[in-house]
Amino acid sequence: EESSKASLSSSSSSSLSSSSSSSVTPALHQAWEVRVPASPVLSAAPLSVLGVGGVIGMAADGVPIFAPPPTEEDGAFARELAQRDACGGLALSEEGGGFDGGGRTLHHGQYHYRTLPTCLASAVQAMSDGHAGLLAFMLDGLPLYGPEDIGGLPPSDLDECGGHTDEGRPWYHYHARVQFPYTVACLRGCLDPRTAPAANPRLANAQERCVVGAGQTDQSALHSLQWTLAGAASERGLLLGGQYAGSVSVEMACPALEPGQGLAHLRYTLNGEDPVAGGAPGQGYGLGTATVVVTADGGTLKAMCEAAGTLPSAVTESPPLHVQEVAYNPSWLATAAFWNLSDAGARFGVYERERRRVQGLCAESRGVTIAPAYLQDASSEGVGALWLAPPDCTADFPVWRGAAQPDLDQLATSRWGIGGIFFDGAGALRGLVGVESVSDLVTRKALPEEALSVEAWTTLEGPPRGEGVVVGVAMRAPGFLGKGWYISYTRDAVAGTVTWALAVSTEGSDNFGRGGLASVRATMAAAEIGPYWLHVAGTYDGRDLRLFLNGTLLAQEPACASQLCGKVTYPVRDGLYVDTEVHFGVGGLDLVGQELGHRGVVAHVRVLSEAMSEAQAQAAAARMQAGLQLLRCPRGQAGPYDGLAPCQPCPPGTAGRVGGAAACEVCAPGTFAPGSGNTECTLCPGGEMTTREGAESEAECTGPDFCRSLQHTCAALATCIPAPGSFSCQCLRGFEGDGQECRAVCGDGTRVAGEECDDGNVLSSDGCDAACRVEQGFECGPAGGGGPDACV
Repeated sequence: EESSKASLSSSSSSSLSSSSSSSVTPALHQAWEVRVPASPVLSAAPLSVLGVGGVIGMAADGVPIFAPPPTEEDGAFARELAQRDACGGLALSEEGGGFDGGGRTLHHGQYHYRTLPTCLASAVQAMSDGHAGLLAFMLDGLPLYGPEDIGGLPPSDLDECGGHTDEGRPWYHYHARVQFPYTVACLRGCLDPRTAPAANPRLANAQERCVVGAGQTDQSALHSLQWTLAGAASERGLLLGGQYAGSVSVEMACPALEPGQGLAHLRYTLNGEDPVAGGAPGQGYGLGTATVVVTADGGTLKAMCEAAGTLPSAVTESPPLHVQEVAYNPSWLATAAFWNLSDAGARFGVYERERRRVQGLCAESRGVTIAPAYLQDASSEGVGALWLAPPDCTADFPVWRGAAQPDLDQLATSRWGIGGIFFDGAGALRGLVGVESVSDLVTRKALPEEALSVEAWTTLEGPPRGEGVVVGVAMRAPGFLGKGWYISYTRDAVAGTVTWALAVSTEGSDNFGRGGLASVRATMAAAEIGPYWLHVAGTYDGRDLRLFLNGTLLAQEPACASQLCGKVTYPVRDGLYVDTEVHFGVGGLDLVGQELGHRGVVAHVRVLSEAMSEAQAQAAAARMQAGLQLLRCPRGQAGPYDGLAPCQPCPPGTAGRVGGAAACEVCAPGTFAPGSGNTECTLCPGGEMTTREGAESEAECTGPDFCRSLQHTCAALATCIPAPGSFSCQCLRGFEGDGQECRAVCGDGTRVAGEECDDGNVLSSDGCDAACRVEQGFECGPAGGGGPDACV
């Protein structure tokens, strides 16, 4: 582990007997905290510890291991051997003789090992191949095992320090021995100058003698991956949601490495094969974390973590992922509503109303039955369903007086191979109306506020005159300047023109609570439009209004007179200016006092809480070439509109690791991607680092990885984060500082090194004082379920 808090304790009435003398070791309690590197670095010039004295390692039972004497003939050491107990340990008294060339140990009087810890060696279970179990970690981070090698026999190839590698353990490790020097004669690994002197001050200058040789494997293997299904919901055993339509997003994260060692490399596959260390064709990669989009093809995601000088983690796998096709991604650009009027499966439900007979006002001959009457909203938690609202009194409308009353299936039609709902001012007299009121939608924050995009596929048909609305949610009235937004058009038969308009009210355009609809308009010849499918879109980005037609920016105007216009405002019922409930409208809009309809077919309507870019608007309009089909972009390409065709190859320095991506991923520092259409970023060889993100060739792999090569100045209690040509330091959880220096945060509820307790506050007299020390008469420990300490 990165650090080991060890203690040895027994009751006051017990004792430890010695097999070599009549002496006993009195019961005692002692606590140690020794930090060792989790990713050791081997030295080309081992450091001799013969005669150094003091702590050189920590046994697995919490007992420190002291350095051996200069020679086996050392007189003081001989006297110690005669006094050691049955477990091979000894606690010298303050008056006892020393053994460091006549001097005393640095931790005089503490129970310790200097020979083979026999009780521990007997208790530790051997491995399946007969190799002895783990006894200790030395201060250089390298492990010390018992005397037996593979097959249960003593090793025959130990070097001068007492270590080697073997077939089952390809990392360097030490073996304890039954003869001098019993543990290790020298330390093969480099000592960390930030932590070693705390355990043994005599090793303070040891790092100056270290000649870096090679990396060493990490004895604390990387943990199992963390899996998170981001934005996914379960329905009928299938997964919905994620990065785009018909997909689920799986987020994975490797555990943190030893402070100062940077981030692990995450490798994964979705083709059923196990990922391998170092990478392989078709294998995904992420630095520390990765988000993988699993499409409708599904599969099982397998992943592993690795890092320089560490043992790779075991391959872990997700449960089988089965993803249901959906019309569109309900989270792309924070979709607030998506109505697919061309999808028969989105039409549902029955609306019924008894006939109305009001003398002198309405005399209906029959009630109203509409089936299907509702249109589903494909967004996850958006605006909600629309419904085909009948006239208040059907007696005045011949199409509604008959037995076969209009419904959504009857109004469905197609133009040039694309389906939709036909709005003719008769059957869909009022258009499709939102089921929920604006007041309710604002309460549950379902409407765009900070920014807005609205797009629709529609045709213009019927007489070439008058005003119409494609989609909107707004209200205007005498004395009320209007709130909400809508996309409208005005057809002038005499001039032969069509004027498109986007109107939006914002906080910046409001006039003392009476609203204020600002608009952007563009006029064109009707002949340029014709009776064909049109993609009309409008956006608001907090400052400007933009109006697009077929992917072309027609006009742009400020939404208010200020630099920032604030949120979009909506006509919420207030009993003053707005005394009735207002609803969404598609193919028509009741502005209260003025009802505007639409003549034409509407196929798709989408409302988003972010402003589409011009490139996204162009891609949205270009989708007509594919007949509005859901053709996802392959790996190595991206589609600016929701990851759908039309697609563009990923440029150099980026990669499209998964299909259906709306944007290519920029290669992380330490990776590069040459040419176009890359499906993966390639890791720089030899642990080198690029000078920037988005590197385009191996030639840019020139600088060192300051974290992996330990050429950084991060504190021991900080994590080194690699960056192009540099690095940054971030203090561990529970500590604060600039990363060069980190100190414990008393009162944050996380007990860390240097704190006796942390109860989540800096109050005194509650057991844990303002300096996070246990107060007299109290005992503090972890509370049930985790969190701050509890003191009693």
